[in-house]
Amino acid sequence: MAEHRFCKPKVKGSSPFGGSIENVIMIQKLKNKIGNYSADHPLAIYRCKQIADHIKFIVDYENIHGVKLDRERGDLKHFFWAFTCDSPKKTGYDAVKYCEKHHRHSRLARQVIIEANTKSRRKIKGLRHEHVVPLKLIRDLLFSDYRVCQGDWQAVSEILQQNLHSAVITREEALYIDKTYRTTMPSNWLPGNDPYVRYTELGINLLEPAVK
Repeated sequence: MAEHRFCKPKVKGSSPFGGSIENVIMIQKLKNKIGNYSADHPLAIYRCKQIADHIKFIVDYENIHGVKLDRERGDLKHFFWAFTCDSPKKTGYDAVKYCEKHHRHSRLARQVIIEANTKSRRKIKGLRHEHVVPLKLIRDLLFSDYRVCQGDWQAVSEILQQNLHSAVITREEALYIDKTYRTTMPSNWLPGNDPYVRYTELGINLLEPAVK
């Protein structure tokens, strides 16, 4: 049987896509930020309040009626995407979704961008906008927090500051990650710890964003 072109021995910190990285500096930069927004930005506060109200309604409704509002729970993803695909400094829907100036990005993603030779990142095929902590896990963290379920928007902000961040990688790298950590994090990870640990463990080297 022929070896898949991406297959290599699974050694911690190595993969077909590069070596291990140190995330301490970037983690410091992420403090007080939710995606591309500072936590005290009016839009960030507004969205956190919306999320808190949304979750409180869902929890109260489910407790009263004994049903699970799957659609409404799923709708939370629109808030999450807004934080990482948009920017307070650039107007437009998904304006910075694949922008290497706003997100950490892999070397292969950077190469795809260079070879595309276009100003519009949205027209480039083969790129993936990844939430470094899977959205399902972030949603579970919110619903498991008592303060959030009571409508506390500041509790929402705290959780999102710790976990809602993104990276731009290639489609092949995304498929590689999904084989091990599609909706989960490594077993030794705890909320608030290094959000980029999936990439470190699988050896996907992320470059720092360019100066905005």
